[in-house]
Amino acid sequence: MGNLADTTSAEPDDYVGSAQTETVQLTEREILESAATMLEQVNRTLLRIRQGVRNECENCGTKIPKVRLAAIPYATTCVRCAAEAEGTSNDEPVKQRPKPRPPKVREA
Repeated sequence: MGNLADTTSAEPDDYVGSAQTETVQLTEREILESAATMLEQVNRTLLRIRQGVRNECENCGTKIPKVRLAAIPYATTCVRCAAEAEGTSNDEPVKQRPKPRPPKVREA
């Protein structure tokens, strides 16, 4: 019976070690996939710059706003096409922030 108790007490450690190893492997795989995706996006952006079409949406051809390219330098689509690709599109136009008003000048 001593052997059964020894085996039972060792199993949780084996499961924990196995789960930790699997988690590390999954995390490493996700990091590598993310890095590969980012490298692909950078290379694609460099190609688009060389072709002179960096600020054109590759789906509809409209101009990609500078604000979007500043926020997402590797963007290849306009906001509308990106939303459609993500399945979050609606027919409403994209709302932009209103421009700030100049400060009021006090009269003395």
